[in-house]
Amino acid sequence: MEEPQISLIIATRNRADSLRRLLPRLLALSPGRRWELVVADNGSTDATPQVLASLAGRLRMVREPQPGKSRALNRAVAAAKGELLVFTDDDIEPDAAWLDELAAAAERHPEVDAFGGRILIDHSGVPDWVLCSRLRQLLTSAHDYGDAEAPYPANRFPIGPNMAVRRRALRGVDAPFPVELGPGSRVPIGDETAFFYSLGFGPGRLALYVPAAKVRHQPEPSYFTLRRALRRSYLGGYAAGYLNSRFRARAAPELVGVPLWNKVATVRSWREFFCSAVRVGGYVFGYARGTR
Repeated sequence: MEEPQISLIIATRNRADSLRRLLPRLLALSPGRRWELVVADNGSTDATPQVLASLAGRLRMVREPQPGKSRALNRAVAAAKGELLVFTDDDIEPDAAWLDELAAAAERHPEVDAFGGRILIDHSGVPDWVLCSRLRQLLTSAHDYGDAEAPYPANRFPIGPNMAVRRRALRGVDAPFPVELGPGSRVPIGDETAFFYSLGFGPGRLALYVPAAKVRHQPEPSYFTLRRALRRSYLGGYAAGYLNSRFRARAAPELVGVPLWNKVATVRSWREFFCSAVRVGGYVFGYARGTR
């Protein structure tokens, strides 16, 4: 039997209901391609193991009992067989052509090692102050750089629900996802950026944005309360500072020691002002931690 060309990877924990809806849709994708679905169960205590067992033979299941999405993804990457590794979350809705579009982009651009697609959100439940703010991606996971296929801007990378990387980019890196960052850790943000930095991405080695590769992601409503938005803004700033300190040779020069207060000065609402100010504080603490 031929090895798969693509491995689609998901880490999950206690999301049995989401998996019941998502997995059949994923398994129906790209019937003309050789690909596999790899699901890492990160110590679920609900019906997740039973849901995965019911699809035995149609997916590859791995277990990582120690909490932490990064640990689970590292386990799944080690088990995957494909040359193109595609990552997503357990609560997305894939476009019917999503996997084909990522694979086609990889075929068109053999020189590129990483790809990211568009992440669409339902705007109806998102407050206007979030939609119009610089915090939109941080609070909603919306990811949209327009309609043109193009390299990502400096210091910007694909994010969790819709990203892909060639296996060759992982050579010599046993655990590409940082266990100190990401969901299930004390800082549940920044794991994808650290992943790309650890693989050597940065100036001179950019990822490609593929707008036709689309998934939908439902924002978490609790992030829009001011308390949760402030916390996530602080953690987002902390992760950015920590990573820019640790990876100074790879981070875009203008974002190391960036005049963050300029971002605060351009806010459009009082909520965004406070979230942005808190993010500045998080950046400072994160940067200091990264220098230790």
